[in-house]
Amino acid sequence: MKLVEIAEEGVLVTPEDTVTHVASSMFRERKPEAAVLEDGELKGIVVARDLVKRKISNPDKTKIENFVRNVGHVLPGTSIDELISMFLINDFTAVPFKTLDNKILFITKLSILNELRDHPDLSGKKASDVMTVPFCITTDDTLATARSIIRDLNLSRLPVTGKEGRFEGLIESVDLLKAIIPEYRSDFGFSAGERIYIDDVQASSFMNKDVVTVEEGTPLRSVIDQMVKKKTAAVVLKDEKIVGMISPKDILRLLGEEKLGFYINVSGLQEEDEFIKSIINEEITRLLDKVTKIVPINYMAVRVEKHHKTGTRAKYSFRARLSTQKGVFYSDSFDWDVTKAAQKALERLWREILKKKETVWKGNI
Repeated sequence: MKLVEIAEEGVLVTPEDTVTHVASSMFRERKPEAAVLEDGELKGIVVARDLVKRKISNPDKTKIENFVRNVGHVLPGTSIDELISMFLINDFTAVPFKTLDNKILFITKLSILNELRDHPDLSGKKASDVMTVPFCITTDDTLATARSIIRDLNLSRLPVTGKEGRFEGLIESVDLLKAIIPEYRSDFGFSAGERIYIDDVQASSFMNKDVVTVEEGTPLRSVIDQMVKKKTAAVVLKDEKIVGMISPKDILRLLGEEKLGFYINVSGLQEEDEFIKSIINEEITRLLDKVTKIVPINYMAVRVEKHHKTGTRAKYSFRARLSTQKGVFYSDSFDWDVTKAAQKALERLWREILKKKETVWKGNI
């Protein structure tokens, strides 16, 4: 499979564009990410979730350069395993892809899933095998509530429930961009130049009712087909009530290696010798063994990259993302020795977990 065959066009902006302009383009195209180009070079991406999490007092004049995330682009030779790892580590739904003729396109999680829907690791799986229990809001909750939940829990979408807990719709970060766009402000009773006071707007005003709904026993292949068609996550219902949700990431993590009852995806070690690989695997296993005694783990993703090659030497970056039932933890480290980079990053991850246990969880595991 050639990546250019599954790449798609997306929203391209410049650092000088305003938040309103970028938000309008992303909402119109329903793209949660936009690539920021300066003189034809990729500077990074803008993520819808970052825009809706913050109060932007003057989006018509605020430049988007203040919201750019530094992220590299995918090259034509990037492997599927590397892409999966990249998606598991980051919260993006799409990453920039640079073609051989220097055109910027996007590779999305859904496009990868569409290509891998017949993968042996997904065979025989049902919706109930991959769904997670989502955090929900009600039709009476305000946009302020939705935004604070998205910010505090680092979420991209929120199911909305109504009377007796029945599922009503789904709010995705790209839907909330409407609050920034002047042409939609009148929908909520505000004039074009007036700031929207989000405490007075019901979050349900932003929800999308045309979403994928499945049952617990729905085959995963069917779930993927529906998600790809509607370009959204899937909501799992039982008697009209939500029992779970399935995001593209929930499915991608099945393509990692299962250890200790959960999935692990490690990429970037293909060129290293078996001894180095074994040391890093031992370090990862040692960390996970300690973490499982504190909190249940959902999955772990690790990505190793080479940087700053000097002669025969290369500096390594080691990035890790650990998803637990109490939250998601990130860590990274750089070193000329890949094993030392791994050890430092994993130790930082462990310290962050211990810190959260002592200051927030306080034994309530």
